[in-house]
Amino acid sequence: MMAAGASGTATQVSHSGVESVMVLNAPGSVGTPESLPPPQGFAEEPAPLGGILGEFFSNEPDIWMVGEPTLPWEEISSLWSERQISPTGEAGLGRERVATAPFEIDVSQPMGNFRFRTDAVYNLTKPDRSEYFWAMPGRGPVLEESVDYQEFRFLMETGSPSFSLGTEVPIRMLNPEINGNTAGVGDIQLIQKAVLLSGKRWQMTQLTRTTFNNGNARKGLGTGHVSIEPGMLFRYQYSELTFLHSELKLTFPIAGDPAYSGQALKWGVGISTVYYETDTVALIPTLEFTNIWLLDGQFTPFPAGVPTDVDGDGIFNLAPGLRIACDTGGDLGVVELGFSSVMAIGSNGWYDALLRMDFRFVF
Repeated sequence: MMAAGASGTATQVSHSGVESVMVLNAPGSVGTPESLPPPQGFAEEPAPLGGILGEFFSNEPDIWMVGEPTLPWEEISSLWSERQISPTGEAGLGRERVATAPFEIDVSQPMGNFRFRTDAVYNLTKPDRSEYFWAMPGRGPVLEESVDYQEFRFLMETGSPSFSLGTEVPIRMLNPEINGNTAGVGDIQLIQKAVLLSGKRWQMTQLTRTTFNNGNARKGLGTGHVSIEPGMLFRYQYSELTFLHSELKLTFPIAGDPAYSGQALKWGVGISTVYYETDTVALIPTLEFTNIWLLDGQFTPFPAGVPTDVDGDGIFNLAPGLRIACDTGGDLGVVELGFSSVMAIGSNGWYDALLRMDFRFVF
């Protein structure tokens, strides 16, 4: 059956009850069928998803699957190493000084510099252990429970970018619990560096440190014997802003007490990075972890006073620091002021804490 509508359409109802519409374009024209909206309850085609879900369920090829995949930590590492840390975006003083920023780990780069360093140490126990700090009782001070001390160290290093010689003179001020307070010149050191490898990323340097027995061992100002410390220093350039540092050294005594003195293996790892820089100023934070293994020797525990074997004591320290560099533009050249604190990890360390300040002229 068919019924005409006012708008020029006709509705036809079939025997099955389904309606269809015939559109009458003009008198005498043939109508064409037009589909009606779907009945209620019929699911429409879902709208495209947006954001991350849309990218995940899309049929488009994944952009991260083109070429090599990028891991999350690689992206974070790239953002960190390429971060802008100068107001202009240009390289400044920090990128010149970040490679020589460590405090605890010996710097692998030979360079001309004068450094004044102050150390304040609290609660150093077992000072005669392996005769590393001072000599055994008898040749050194009497049995001691704890020592607070301050050291003022003057280092003068000169040479070329591949070889340098340096001397370091310490002045030690002791404040022990049992022994009397004293002060004086400590054991003077001669330091030699020679670069074996200096590439685009890696630098490897040979180090020899000789410590002479200049300090008065009876007062605790020295060990009473000569010691030699050969070692290797390593540096890796992670980026223009960040350097990784490492060292491996062995200290062994010469003419020390056969029972008390002993060898010490020292190693460490650290990182230095540029936090902020301009052409004349830079802030360079550092973080270093060092470990000293006392391989043999003895110490005298307080108050028992019975010599005890060291037997491979491990001493662990963590040292955060900050170095501030300033280019004076004059005769003084680059001046650096640094602050660091060394915290003992565990109860078998040398001391509870060490506070350090560096003042360095680079020429």
